[in-house]
Amino acid sequence: MLKALIIGIDDYKQNPLSSAVNDAVAFRDEIITSGIAKDTEIELFTSPPQAGSTPANSKAITDWLYENVYIQGDRLQRFIFYYAGHGILAYSDAAHTHARTALVPSDVEDLKRDGKLLIDFNGLLDTLSLTGPDEQLYFIDACRDMPYEQQPDVTSLGWSGKPPGAERSQAAIYAVSPLGKARGSRNGMGVMTTYLREALRGEGLALEYDTERFQYTVNMRSICEHAREKVRQTLRNEPAWVQKYQLPSPGFRGPKPQPLLTFDRVNPAPLTVHMEPEEAATQIQVKFCVGNYDLAAEYCYPINRNHETVHLQPQRHLMIATSSLGIPEPSREPVDVRVTNQITIRLPKGPPLEPGGGGPAPPAPSMVPDSGVLPGCVQVAPSAPGRGGTMGEAPGSVEAAAMEPQVEITLESLAPPYQSWKAAQHLTESVPPGSYSVQFRLGPDVFCQQEIFVRSGEQVTVNPTAAVTPLLMEAVPVAAAAPPFLEVSESIGPMQAALLPTILPIIGIKPFDFANKLFHQITGMIPTIKPGPFENRPLSVVLALDGNFWSVPIAQILSGIRCSAISMNGGRREELPHLLPVSGRDAFGFDRLFRSIITAPLGSFVLTLTSEVLGEFTLASAGLPNRATVITGIFRPDGTVDISQNLLQLPDMHYRMEESPPIDNYGRVLRTLEIGQALYRSGELFQHAVRSADQSSSLLMEAFRAKWVDPILGCMAYYAARKALATREPFTDRLPPGILQQVAGNLFKHFPDLPDSRVIHELAFGRMEPQFPPDLISGSSLPLLAESVWELAHYARTTGREGTQEDAPVAALARSIVPEQPWLRVPMLLDGLLPARAAASI
Repeated sequence: MLKALIIGIDDYKQNPLSSAVNDAVAFRDEIITSGIAKDTEIELFTSPPQAGSTPANSKAITDWLYENVYIQGDRLQRFIFYYAGHGILAYSDAAHTHARTALVPSDVEDLKRDGKLLIDFNGLLDTLSLTGPDEQLYFIDACRDMPYEQQPDVTSLGWSGKPPGAERSQAAIYAVSPLGKARGSRNGMGVMTTYLREALRGEGLALEYDTERFQYTVNMRSICEHAREKVRQTLRNEPAWVQKYQLPSPGFRGPKPQPLLTFDRVNPAPLTVHMEPEEAATQIQVKFCVGNYDLAAEYCYPINRNHETVHLQPQRHLMIATSSLGIPEPSREPVDVRVTNQITIRLPKGPPLEPGGGGPAPPAPSMVPDSGVLPGCVQVAPSAPGRGGTMGEAPGSVEAAAMEPQVEITLESLAPPYQSWKAAQHLTESVPPGSYSVQFRLGPDVFCQQEIFVRSGEQVTVNPTAAVTPLLMEAVPVAAAAPPFLEVSESIGPMQAALLPTILPIIGIKPFDFANKLFHQITGMIPTIKPGPFENRPLSVVLALDGNFWSVPIAQILSGIRCSAISMNGGRREELPHLLPVSGRDAFGFDRLFRSIITAPLGSFVLTLTSEVLGEFTLASAGLPNRATVITGIFRPDGTVDISQNLLQLPDMHYRMEESPPIDNYGRVLRTLEIGQALYRSGELFQHAVRSADQSSSLLMEAFRAKWVDPILGCMAYYAARKALATREPFTDRLPPGILQQVAGNLFKHFPDLPDSRVIHELAFGRMEPQFPPDLISGSSLPLLAESVWELAHYARTTGREGTQEDAPVAALARSIVPEQPWLRVPMLLDGLLPARAAASI
């Protein structure tokens, strides 16, 4: 039994839409035409009303969902939910740490007043995850951004009375990623719904061959892939950050849903093969494989002539090209004929080469993409027989290895049944023949991704290439082959991931490296400076302009950057001068850097940046005795910004034994700090610190002692351990009793001037309820971490202190923090004189 609820809303008092109702009606007609649902199984809610529809106000929608899906939904095998209208991303918890998608019914007129009418979509999924229909399919053609100045009050559905049962299958397709805005055409149709309709007809990537069913199917994952590919084509000329937020995104929970459609017969797809040079075409042999089988000779070349078209089954194939004259490029390539209708094979000039297992290593890209995601190096060799495969086929195997132990490797099959495997640093799996994707990630950042095709009896080895960026391509000599690693600092050694985020703090601290422990190659370009004139607490700022396609010359952008440091203790402002390398050379990307060094204000301060090209923001920071405050930023032409902060020991200053790191390698410590910050951003700091015994993991574990280590990572470690203990993550049994109090005590003892230390100390040692000092609540002292601000804002709200003029700024700051990053960074200029003036600025 099936039921479908379809909602389309154009009629808003503020910001009316023009295509949502058209989208809803078209989606209804499509699922009827395709046989997915009958007209009698569908309920249509629209505003303005359509024939046979119900007004799409909050009570009508939630009442229908409560009665038909929550109360009576256990009788349904499948439930389909479609929504086209306004949507927002909002916080549903008091601390403002969990952003959720909220749907906006037609009777929401003012977000500040009508928050109770919003529908918490994530709350709906949570409520129905253990009750209601067995299979739940959701299509959300709506924005998921934050188009408001004041956080709306999103309330829960408030449903109760149903006992939980077995886990339900839930699959959702969103028109955009979180923070994205859905696109539509005026009085036409939304972009996503247009591609949803194509997918429900079995077009493009939506048509997927299921090796378990031996049928072509359309399923929720393939529908999303079709929509993503189509939207990606329309965004090809858009900045990378636009593509990131505008692409449709999936969400799956529970058992795998069944296909929506199956097909017994499908039309073949055309593929034209071009071989160059023309005179060598007859000497190039090209064959295609699907699954574990070579296609018949009628699909091969040179039986087919150069530039002729063959017609193949609409799925992924492996193209293999060989020649006695040399190694063709490409010689082994997955080809998806559902989206590719032409391929060009070139035979390099010169003497024949000895064929290798998987062909030559990939050449160094002539232009590194701004996304920083590069292909890997693939080698293919025979493998020993093993278990796996389908219908008696011998499996193949995949091996992938990264240099850093903290790199997460994901192997995913690209066709049903969509299996996936994960491992840290090294992955070896026996897999059925077919197409797969291998992804390498450190923290939240994917730095290498490679599609492969595995055949029976083959071992496919994938190694990542180094995470080079456009700036690094200029700074570091790169070999003819894409480098498997880069060694930019002698004390650190070879690296693959997070290269630029590691190099910039080295440049920031290098002026105080009198013993020349770091980065010998740039010693002559950065003059050494005694820290004494900076009262032994220098502020070193390094901002990098990475990327290929800046709208104005980089030198012009650098000259237009204005930075100021403003003390929270008295409001003293100091402009940051732009320093140039002493040699004036352009090597090592210095022509892309803004560098400055001043004396850091003691205690809490803010750094402001303004630029016509880069925009403006305010970042909370701190100056500590006998520590260097190093702030780095990576700016890209697509608008993305990555900020890092460190409170570092001065390289040549003597510290007490208990404050000294366990290894005498300043570069390795710096590298570990940057890896730790990346893991904190992805929520993996705790697990990597406790589960491995390598040097980097051991150093990360030292963060939990919070003595010698950068106190910023110590604060991150506290929050990571606190969350792990609260959710009973694996490996928490390895933590000693009282670890949170130990970390909080050390932070407060060694770094009392750091506002985050004071927040954490109160969280750990407050008895029934923390009592934060007034300067933290009022915003007179600002923590560096967004998580600390959220804790203060939660306290202000729950104690009723948010409403007073004196205490309002901390809550306002919490609402204004740039999402998806760990710092107290707001996209506006604050003058540092909180709370009197800053409250009016937020």
